[in-house]
Amino acid sequence: MMSKQKKTSFRDYIASNAIPILIEVVFILSCLIVPSSYLIYTNALFYFLLLVYFLISKDLNLKEWFRSFKSGRKYWIQVLLTFL
Repeated sequence: MMSKQKKTSFRDYIASNAIPILIEVVFILSCLIVPSSYLIYTNALFYFLLLVYFLISKDLNLKEWFRSFKSGRKYWIQVLLTFL
């Protein structure tokens, strides 16, 4: 049985991530509804909405991200190579 503290923290987690979860649900539904020729646009809109949300909620700080990118070149070069 879960303790009361774990239930509360799970509810807090869901509440704090409600908007990204809602965006993802809408994206999944749009993939089923939108014609396949428009999926690239729904995909781009999905990532754009997530970026806007995280910038507004200040969960993503671009200045810190660029600073870490400049300071840890070896690490980030490996990360970029994984995308290629």
